[in-house]
Amino acid sequence: MNNTQPYILAFDTSTRVLSVAVCRGETILADFRVNDTLTHSQNLIPLIDTALRSCGIEFEQLDAVAVTNGPGSYTGIRIGVATAKGLLFGRTAPACVPVCTLEAIAWEAQYRLCGVLTGRYLICPALDARRGQLYSAVYLSYCGELTELETPRAIGDGSLTERLADIMREQSCDMPVLFAGDGAEIALAYASERMPYKAELLQTVEPMNCASGACLKAYAMLAAGEACAIEPKKLLPMYLRGV
Repeated sequence: MNNTQPYILAFDTSTRVLSVAVCRGETILADFRVNDTLTHSQNLIPLIDTALRSCGIEFEQLDAVAVTNGPGSYTGIRIGVATAKGLLFGRTAPACVPVCTLEAIAWEAQYRLCGVLTGRYLICPALDARRGQLYSAVYLSYCGELTELETPRAIGDGSLTERLADIMREQSCDMPVLFAGDGAEIALAYASERMPYKAELLQTVEPMNCASGACLKAYAMLAAGEACAIEPKKLLPMYLRGV
């Protein structure tokens, strides 16, 4: 990685909104999205080219490529993983950094709400997993840092609400809960009816740009010296349940 702030390209194809982002350090330089699940495979490479051109940089100048590897759409996940492997095949740089889609959503939500929500609050990214389930996790946001309190998993609506209540008991306080992702409306509606605590329940309105969140997460890991980069051939999908 360069001694200066690293350039990171990130993309997400695991959700309904295809997104591509480029950052330098913590600064998002480009943020593009296409809200059409049927064209992820067709739009991804052109969108990557557009993002890089908008920043005036070449692929070879990148320090890392971050890709969301799930959970989410099985087909979408495979498109992202295969594209990352293709772009990085035979290269020693840039580094390949996988990022959980739910964590990318949480980082994007925190970035978007910087200065709006203060103090400690929970972020609950949720994706519609169908079959009456959500892909979800729970993170504590405080002073720009995210701490995982509930690992990503496929869970029923009711179980998610129960887990949020348990977390509040463990934290010994009521905190705002921000729901984000395409399953946020489902999770919020269920929590509003059954949450035993009088917590402030919020929901992001615009479609999340998971790629921006993936950029921020990848930078945080690289800046902290975490061994987050892997060989591209070892990049695997995170389905959370059998295909």
